[in-house]
Amino acid sequence: MTNLAWVREKLMQRFPEARIDVRDERGDDQHLAVNIISTQFQGLSPVSSHRLVYEALEGQVGQRIHALSLRTSAVD
Repeated sequence: MTNLAWVREKLMQRFPEARIDVRDERGDDQHLAVNIISTQFQGLSPVSSHRLVYEALEGQVGQRIHALSLRTSAVD
């Protein structure tokens, strides 16, 4: 399974109601960009919502995935 597919799967499991976009920024399956919109981020600071995403990825950023650009927001 590619890292892109793995990240998408992990995030869909953790945030099933979310709109999730995962892109491979450099075509190397190591530099990924994630945009996720979820009701679970309602009322959270950006740091807190990013923490939820990193927890869903089980500590693999910096290990399995070299770099992750992350944008989170709550549903309006």
